[in-house]
Amino acid sequence: MKPSPFRGGYIALMSAIIIAVVLMGLMTTLSLSGFFGRFNILYSEFKERSFAAAEGCANAALIKLGADAAYPGNEDLKFGTDTCHVFPLETSGSRKVIKAQGVFQNAYSNLKVTVDPATLAVESFQEVATLP
Repeated sequence: MKPSPFRGGYIALMSAIIIAVVLMGLMTTLSLSGFFGRFNILYSEFKERSFAAAEGCANAALIKLGADAAYPGNEDLKFGTDTCHVFPLETSGSRKVIKAQGVFQNAYSNLKVTVDPATLAVESFQEVATLP
């Protein structure tokens, strides 16, 4: 029986197909990682903006507390196009606790600031996971 004259090209053709599939998979993976990397960068920008709004809210509440020792909090504040919320101020011993939340594009930043109301000295300034 005679061997087929077209048999030698079969291995080369299958090798080319396998290499093409592997390269296409690699390129798809690399392009998707770049695509999702852009969204990670965008979300970090949103988080910075929400943190800035929350920080502005806490500073505004601190100024209002300095002007009026009976400042209760519990208000929404607007800074340009950004908004934030100051929760009702809490008393912890002789200290006041300001809780502020900034939101921008579904990125939340929650700040808890502990101050001495007599001197308005900030004793603690931290970002927390949740606020009431």
